[in-house]
Amino acid sequence: MAKQISKRQWEEIRADFERGLSQAEIRKKYNISPSTLGSKIAREGWRLSHEHISALSDFKEASAKISESFLNANETQKKELLDRTITILEDNELMINNRKILKAFQGKIIAGLKNGAYEKPNDIKAGTSALKDIEAIANPQANKQEINIQNTNAQQVNIKSLDDFYE
Repeated sequence: MAKQISKRQWEEIRADFERGLSQAEIRKKYNISPSTLGSKIAREGWRLSHEHISALSDFKEASAKISESFLNANETQKKELLDRTITILEDNELMINNRKILKAFQGKIIAGLKNGAYEKPNDIKAGTSALKDIEAIANPQANKQEINIQNTNAQQVNIKSLDDFYE
């Protein structure tokens, strides 16, 4: 027998879908079948948010530009582009992991508030300050920060975007 999905879980699933998570990612995250998810999406008419539709369009445009540039690049430029792309993907993975830590930490704070673990305002202040620090790491673009990476030669490399490659 298939597991029952609560109303709250469906709300989370829909929010993930509207934020742009693929159906495959959602199925894996919530352990649900393709037919169950597909039926729910079709029945309720789920759609991506306008923000995410625009972001996907921008992504497709940028991907086409990168593909074209890659095809026209010499071997040195291709290697540099691939190295930078790998670095950015690794950074994105780090940010995703940091967001997971942030979500877990938020849950701990909420649980602490509910069970009275925070007795003084300073206890809550320390927790929220830590949340801000984690969010700054997890989402540097929202905080107008740049990612600094230590490369194999122990030199600091400041990665801003792939646009630097084309300038």
